[in-house]
Amino acid sequence: MNRKKFLQQAVLTSGSVLTVPVSAFSQTNSLDPLPAEKVKDFVIAGHGNIDKVKSMLGEIPTLLYSTWDWGNGDFETPLRGQVTSVTKRSPIT
Repeated sequence: MNRKKFLQQAVLTSGSVLTVPVSAFSQTNSLDPLPAEKVKDFVIAGHGNIDKVKSMLGEIPTLLYSTWDWGNGDFETPLRGQVTSVTKRSPIT
């Protein structure tokens, strides 16, 4: 192999090595966002309506990871609602 062919091959190989990782991480998330009203209802149900929580989780399992913004950065998860309902105090204190 002469020097010219070696350099051409090296350039082509390094280009594909750099392209593969970039293309692997550039996949878009094809999941649709959860319906806002379902998330809000789920967080509210987390304050003590365990039967509704179970039925909603059966319908949309990813609600488990949802949060609701009540405004001014007050984000709440269903777990936080459940903890505050059971203990009658903030989970932070």
